[in-house]
Amino acid sequence: MKETIQLEYTLSEKLWRQFFTAHYQQQRFFRMRYLYGVLLLISGAYLIGGPPGSPWVGAGFLASGIYAIISKQLFILKSLATARKGPLFSARLAVSLGPEGVVVRAGQHRSERPWNAFRGYCLVDPGIMLYLDQNAFFFIPQEALTASTAALLQSCFEQGGLKRL
Repeated sequence: MKETIQLEYTLSEKLWRQFFTAHYQQQRFFRMRYLYGVLLLISGAYLIGGPPGSPWVGAGFLASGIYAIISKQLFILKSLATARKGPLFSARLAVSLGPEGVVVRAGQHRSERPWNAFRGYCLVDPGIMLYLDQNAFFFIPQEALTASTAALLQSCFEQGGLKRL
């Protein structure tokens, strides 16, 4: 592919939240933690009201279960707080995706990454996530893409050697 795709979009808090939610939704760890939290809640309720009657231990199980169940939301809030501190939180981005890689400009900030710097990509409901490692990603919202740019991006990913995660 010799063409370069030019995209422009604003990184709003809503977009950040959607992509962090999509990122954590894919993590098996949080699904297992949720199930573990449900088991802790059931055990805690049994310990408080059941025949053995151990309210302090049951209360501990309940608190742990509640934490396990809401931990994904807490991670999303923590990630949003970290993103707020960065220069791109509500910035207007100009993104160029070409055969050599991705170039991002936002005001005075500029970042350039070759395709081999990315571990892979993931198509999610809010758009496309390009992963640098397991927890660091760059995202492109669906509303910034047209049908033709999405097809060109797929060929970019294939030529760049990116695998679908």
